[in-house]
Amino acid sequence: MESPGRYPHQMRPGPLRRALVRAAWILAAAALIWGLYSLPYDILRTERIRAYGEEETQGVVLDRIESADKDGRPLFLVRYAFQDDSGLTRQAEAPFPEDFYRTLRPGDPLRIFYARANPAVVRAQGQLEPWFQAHLRRFLQR
Repeated sequence: MESPGRYPHQMRPGPLRRALVRAAWILAAAALIWGLYSLPYDILRTERIRAYGEEETQGVVLDRIESADKDGRPLFLVRYAFQDDSGLTRQAEAPFPEDFYRTLRPGDPLRIFYARANPAVVRAQGQLEPWFQAHLRRFLQR
């Protein structure tokens, strides 16, 4: 018979229960490590910079580029230019949905948002973004 715990009605857990508890802790630690490894830190860093505020400006489409992503799916990129508050002209490129991409021509205006803290962190209205990034931005704006 197993020895009692602190109270006479309590029994010490058996070897099977101890093994199950140990396995549960190991699985929980592995899940935590995997979760931290899977976090998109580049997106978190970008949205943290944007959380300090964004400026809106007018950009201009410079070029349209059709290519393929690493999986061979079509990718519709637009290269555009805009001017930040300091008067510096900056260029960027972003992926867009095909239907919106087809409506754009070089010289067309484009609504641009750039971070006050770092104007190199920029996005264009309508560009494709990862699901996590769009929802994180909405959460941080609350």
